[in-house]
Amino acid sequence: MNKKFLIPFVFTATMFLLVACGNKGGNKAVAPKTEAAVGKEETTTDSIVFPEFTQTDINGKQVSLHKEISKNVVTLIDFWASWCGPCRAEMPNVVRIYNAYKDKGLGIIGISLDEDGDRWKDAVSQMGMEWTQLSDLRGWDNEISSSLGIRSIPFTVLVDNKARVIAAGLRGNALEEAIITELEK
Repeated sequence: MNKKFLIPFVFTATMFLLVACGNKGGNKAVAPKTEAAVGKEETTTDSIVFPEFTQTDINGKQVSLHKEISKNVVTLIDFWASWCGPCRAEMPNVVRIYNAYKDKGLGIIGISLDEDGDRWKDAVSQMGMEWTQLSDLRGWDNEISSSLGIRSIPFTVLVDNKARVIAAGLRGNALEEAIITELEK
């Protein structure tokens, strides 16, 4: 199989397994140990590596995911959209978590599946989302989400500062617990 197509396939399959095979206590899906790494020609025996992408931020600047991720101890990659009711319902929790842990090493990268730039910017402002926000304004055809096979939002991926996937599909208390665990390491 062509490597260009293999990387998204392996990542999507792994994310599906993480979400589908989480423990019965909630969303505590943790990345399995694996020799196969996904991402920018990087190999690790610890976990899957989130692929490198560059996308436009809310101010029109090109942002590298891996560069942003490397600035933090742990980074939450949050796929969402202004028109998504469950995304907006979860956002107060995400804002609270960000405010509680941003000075301890938490970063967040929002990846919006919006098509309307004004609605996206208004939602970010209204909900107090003070972290990096990215979108190509292509909706479900967003380069990052579509290449990873993300089919529903909100969807989260928690990574360490080397972009290694720690967990996926977390919300609520499970999200906060995973962040605290990583920050205390």
